[in-house]
Amino acid sequence: MIIKIEDNENSIKESLIKVANIIKSGGVVIFPTETLYGLGGKVRDEAVLKRIYKIKERSPLKPLPVMVHDIKQIYELSCHFPPSARLLAERYWPGPLTLILKCSSLPSLATCGKDSAGIRIPDYKIALDLLKYTGEPLAVTSANMSEGENLLTIEEIISAFKDKVDVILDAGEITYGVPSTIVDVTGEELKILREGKIPSEEIFKVVKREE
Repeated sequence: MIIKIEDNENSIKESLIKVANIIKSGGVVIFPTETLYGLGGKVRDEAVLKRIYKIKERSPLKPLPVMVHDIKQIYELSCHFPPSARLLAERYWPGPLTLILKCSSLPSLATCGKDSAGIRIPDYKIALDLLKYTGEPLAVTSANMSEGENLLTIEEIISAFKDKVDVILDAGEITYGVPSTIVDVTGEELKILREGKIPSEEIFKVVKREE
């Protein structure tokens, strides 16, 4: 199913509630964020997680990132939020920053048996509202095939995934087309695991400025 976002507030809300209900019932969906379109579903549903791995042909040794609506949901995941993470969250969330945090209450299938997970709050109203209506954290990875090129147009995404997911939320072209920067804050020193929209030098400057 493809649901196109119309330029009407009531229509958008109805569409997002419909997609949220599909997610809550165990569906796997594709929806836009400010970086790339995401492929996601409930992070606490192992059947959903298995399906995401299969659809994307993702290695079972690669953890799935988690998307939340607000900081409160991070604490509900029993995540440790060190001072460096707080600084970066205050500066860049909502936004294209994924923080690797120690979390103790996520399924091992999502974390690949690790005690940490990549967490992000997107800076995109459609994604945030979808998370709000769903009411729980989602496992969300980029909507492309594992190790493949990022898909930057909705036409490419529909062609690749229309028969594999329950719904594609079509909001047109995305803003950045660049993935989030991934920062590991679980150790004594910050580690940049992936260069993305936010340059690594900017990340280090923010943390150093407050030391």
